[in-house]
Amino acid sequence: RDFIAYYPWQKTLGTDGRTYTVDVTDQKVQNLIDLLGAGKVTGKDKDHPQVALTFTHKLVKIALDIQAGNGLDNTALAGEVVIPEEGEETGIELLTAADGTAAEAIVLPVGDTEGMYLVFDIPDVGTFNWRVKDAPKSQSFEAGKKYIYTITVNRMSVEVESSVTDWQPGNGEGETGSAE
Repeated sequence: RDFIAYYPWQKTLGTDGRTYTVDVTDQKVQNLIDLLGAGKVTGKDKDHPQVALTFTHKLVKIALDIQAGNGLDNTALAGEVVIPEEGEETGIELLTAADGTAAEAIVLPVGDTEGMYLVFDIPDVGTFNWRVKDAPKSQSFEAGKKYIYTITVNRMSVEVESSVTDWQPGNGEGETGSAE
């Protein structure tokens, strides 16, 4: 027997029975859209029943630390952050802290971030656009990577610092279990 695994489980897979549909537009419960997959484990039988599955993230994590800059204080930050769809006014609304000081999203990997923006809508201050490709390490979004941005919102502009890290395993080197 051979084994493959993915999370989160879907009762039905596409019309062909093999296609896993991914929709990242609703960021409210991120563990429901954090697609994980384990590579194929082959050659298992009654004499070799142990199956070790190693899951990896198949999507991209974006994490923002949002700070008040010139002409603002932290109370002014309570707003929303959106990644607009190309040519659209709306897109993916990031899961944003109530006080506006942090936001995050799980998005699809892309080979080129050209045309991708983060839009900061700060009430009573204005709307600021930041082009993702302006960050040197954000020319593309690789699966399994976490893109971290420190955003300083000034009354008249936005400043950004960025870094990239791998997502860290949630349970160390992994765990074992028996399914019956």
